[in-house]
Formats: sequence, C-alpha cells, structure tokens
Amino acid sequence: MNKKKTSIIMVGRSFYPTIGGYQTQALRLGNDLIEQGIDASIVTELYDKSLNTSEVMGKLPVRRISANWFLRKIKYVRKYLWVSWGLSLFCFLFRKRNDFNILYVYFTDKYSFVAVLCAKLLGKRIVMREGVAIRKRVSNRNKPRWNANWGGRFSRKTIVKSDIFVAVSRELSILLKNEGISEERIRYIPNGIPIEKPIKSDENTSGQNALITGRLSDNLKGVDILLKAWAIVISKFKDAHLTVLGDGPEKTKLEKQAKDLGVYKSVHFCGYKTNVKDYLAIANIFVFPSRGEGMPNALLEAMAFGLPCIATPVGGIPDIIRDGENGFLVPVEDHIMLANKIMYLFSSPEICNQIGYNAQKRIAKEFSSKKNCERYLSVFKELIN
Repeated sequence: MNKKKTSIIMVGRSFYPTIGGYQTQALRLGNDLIEQGIDASIVTELYDKSLNTSEVMGKLPVRRISANWFLRKIKYVRKYLWVSWGLSLFCFLFRKRNDFNILYVYFTDKYSFVAVLCAKLLGKRIVMREGVAIRKRVSNRNKPRWNANWGGRFSRKTIVKSDIFVAVSRELSILLKNEGISEERIRYIPNGIPIEKPIKSDENTSGQNALITGRLSDNLKGVDILLKAWAIVISKFKDAHLTVLGDGPEKTKLEKQAKDLGVYKSVHFCGYKTNVKDYLAIANIFVFPSRGEGMPNALLEAMAFGLPCIATPVGGIPDIIRDGENGFLVPVEDHIMLANKIMYLFSSPEICNQIGYNAQKRIAKEFSSKKNCERYLSVFKELIN
C-alpha cells in the first residue's frame, strides 16, 4: 500500500442496526470520507447471529466479527467476551495490515483498549474519539476508575498511547487533559449533521407544540423533569401538546408519571420513529433537559431545522447554544425555570422565529457534516505526513 494514501479502519463495539449518537456519526463520516477519496470502512461486533458479517451501507463497507458465541452461554465467562472479540479483531486487522494506515477508534473502554493494542503491534497510527464514555469512569472526586485494578491501569497505559484524541465537546477536552493527555494530542471536533433546507408547515409560526427526542433509559434525557414542567405549562396553555419520540425501559414509568400529574392527554408517547423530520416540521419548540451528554445529534438536528431550543448546560450543549441568542439554557433538574422558558416561547412567536433563525445559522456555520469531515481530514493528513 502507498504509505501516503490515507486508508482508515473505524472500530466500534456496536453499529447498525443499533442506532445511537456515535453510530449515526460514524456512518455519516465514513461515507463523507469516501466521497473525498479516502478508503474507509468500519469493523464492529457481530452481536446477533442474524446480522450479515459483511455489507455496504451507502458506500461504507461494514464488517462484523464474532466474539465466539458459545462463550455467551457460560455464566462466569460472559463478561470476558471482550477478550475473545479482541483476539478476533487482531486476526482481522493482521490480515488487513497492508490495507490501512490509520485506526480510528470510538470510545475509551476495554474494547478500544484491545483495538489500540492491535494497532500498536501492527505499527499503525491511532485516532481515539472520546464522546461520553470517559465521564462514566470519573468518580465524584474526579479520579479515574480505570486505575482501580491492574487491568484498568494496563488499559489506560495502552489507550493513552493513541496518537490523537478527538473530543466532541470542550468539556471532554478538559477531562482528557485531566486524564493526563497532553494538549497537543487533543483535537476538538464536534459532531456534524447534514444541512438541509427545512420545510416547515404554516403552523410553526405560532403554536404550542413541544417536542423531545431520545432513548428513554436511566432518565438521562430528563423526560421526567420535562413532565413536571409540563404540568405547570398545561395549567396556563390548555391547548399545548408535548410529543415524546423514543423508546426504552423507562417509557412505562414515564407514562405513569404523566397520568399521575394529570397531563397524559396532552403528552404523546410515540415510541421510536424514523421520520423525525415530520415531527420537527409540526413542532414549535424543541426541549432537551438532559442530565448528561456528549454532543447530542437530536439537538443539532432540531436547531438546523430552525426550532428554538431549550436545553441544559451539560456536555457539549454549551458549545452549541448561546443562551438567549440561538436558544436557551436552564439548570439541570430545574423544572420551574424550564416551564417558564417553555411558556415564554409559547407566548412569543416573534422571539421563536428569531431564535430559530439564529440557531440555523449557527449549525450551518460550525456543525455541518461538511465541516466535520474537513476537520477529520486535517487530522488524518497530519498523521500521514
């Protein structure tokens, strides 16, 4: 292989049909890189026997490798499946050793540890993307949990040998520095989304339709807080409606909470939907009172659609929203202030339009897929040269 030719293998523990933030970003980035003449592919775990071991999504080749299914049936061995997957990954990368020069790894966990170890053994350059996982390993005293045992310490010593660390938010840039990563090896590259001219219905100019999207799991998205706020909103805006897009283990509990608060008739739990744009088109505001984020695609998409957004200042959200200019920030868990902001927007259609317009401009300028791809191309070019 020509050593100056950029060829990238992306590694992630899960991929489509599992849908989440990083899966969406990986698919977009991979296809965008291919459009720019870069050889790109992704390798992931074959977590379901019914999935294809090899396929192409758009133009991105996807390869799924097994972690030895028979081990899943052994109770005390199951948690060490990542070791088996790591061996399978090494064999795959070894066979492909002449076909790539950069390994791009999603998340700093034990799966990425084996990926980095494989790349080091093969003499490849490594880009490690940190989206949110590092925050789950940091205790209240801001001490990394991966130092708790010899395995964690060994994983850390291996992971920190990556050539470049990509942080999707400025908060994560700081956390990476706190983990001992030198500043010259950290690149801030926020998520990007395709910029499309939104097609809105006439109802968008003045109405009382709020929208939230996200997986209903562990109360992370703050839907429970939004329901408390909604009880205040609906007492003054009788015709208001809240649509909740997303599914997960907390859905039944949240539906019960809505009934207990007496707001169930005005709250619509629609489950997981693929036609999110149809719901964005009829919404007047987007609400995102999350308790923790990396760089939320849902918020980027709503702002790109021209919706005024209310969110919490967690993760990469302060990188996106400038409070009072292109959206509003409210404290985490503060349902009263959240309710006040919702009611303010419902009663101020002109403010809604201006905030939405400013949001569109901000996303188009700094958070487009094109801009995202350009930033990664710069990093990859730096490593190759």
